[in-house]
Amino acid sequence: MKNNYILGFIIEGTDGVGKTTLRNKLTKYYNYSYFVYDRGDISNYVYSKIYNRDFIPMQLHLPILYILLTCSKEELKKRIINRDFENKEILEKELNKIEQQDNFINAYNELKNDYNIITIDTTNKNEDEVLDLVVKEIEKYIYNLPSDEEISEWNKLYKKGCEKLKLKFEVKNKQGFINNFPICTDYTCYNGAYETFKYNKTPISLIYSLAYSDFKLQNKEYDFCYIINSKINSRDEVYKYYDNMIKNNKTCIISNNPLIENNDLFYRLKEKVFGDKYIELLSKAKATIYCARELEHIKMLNARFYESILAENIIFVDKLSDKDNQLLIDIYGKDNKIIELLSVTPETLCEKYNEIIKNNFTNYILQQQKIWYNNRKNKLLKGKDNEN
Repeated sequence: MKNNYILGFIIEGTDGVGKTTLRNKLTKYYNYSYFVYDRGDISNYVYSKIYNRDFIPMQLHLPILYILLTCSKEELKKRIINRDFENKEILEKELNKIEQQDNFINAYNELKNDYNIITIDTTNKNEDEVLDLVVKEIEKYIYNLPSDEEISEWNKLYKKGCEKLKLKFEVKNKQGFINNFPICTDYTCYNGAYETFKYNKTPISLIYSLAYSDFKLQNKEYDFCYIINSKINSRDEVYKYYDNMIKNNKTCIISNNPLIENNDLFYRLKEKVFGDKYIELLSKAKATIYCARELEHIKMLNARFYESILAENIIFVDKLSDKDNQLLIDIYGKDNKIIELLSVTPETLCEKYNEIIKNNFTNYILQQQKIWYNNRKNKLLKGKDNEN
């Protein structure tokens, strides 16, 4: 089955048809946003027929659009002759390859139901004319790919956030797109652009946060909230944070996850809640921990950080989830005392939490978090993006 979205292009065709030239021009045209290669499964299929070997698909079902370039054989001959080969033997060898174009056209007809493929006739066109035609056909092809009829509750929030910015949000094969550009909403599952600690041109998580608007903050009933489900399989440190809470007699809102042991100090959710109800739930807690060690190497910021600000949680940041304290420095500047208190390990969390409560730092922290969030939000709404 063909993929319903495209993340890259593979240019196919016989020698002399202009693959390398188009590859270079197409890469620059899209500012390296798409990967662009020449030769893939289509060439593999063609040469398996020519050399009588098995065809082994390596790119079937991948989000790739194949661009098959063709040209009249008369013009192909002229192009090859103009390459000025060293000797006549090499020239004859290259000229003989012209007949392989029929094999590529046959491959297109046989594989077009299995792969995303377009064909472009380059006869009597210069390099720029070929690029213009290819881009036009790419855009038309991508635009007409079907979107998913049903989307997840999380994607509904991305869509709502995009609507506030007048951006088009779509989901194709569960992969999210904003204005036809792929976005990475979960590093373990999807591809595309993502938001980093430093505000960048694709603040995906910030856009997500715009979906929340009509929540009502609740009274603080619990010390912490940390709601986690499948990702707990890659975050063993969360268990250590939970253990520290229990040892220090702290309460916490958690998911109803069988991987988390029952404890009287923990409030287990009876069912999942989404949208503004989720922020209302989080707001019952005084604090949370931002913990995503598996994302630290790419500095990817997930939506939990913004949700916690909206819910007026004191956000502690796991030391190994932000080794350079980029987030805390961005929020608190040179206030090293607060930065030190909010940068935690499982062993120091409750001790630092107690110190913040004892010294009445809560209001200051919540105020600085909100100022930081509003600055990013206003920048987004005004369309004033920083450079990546």
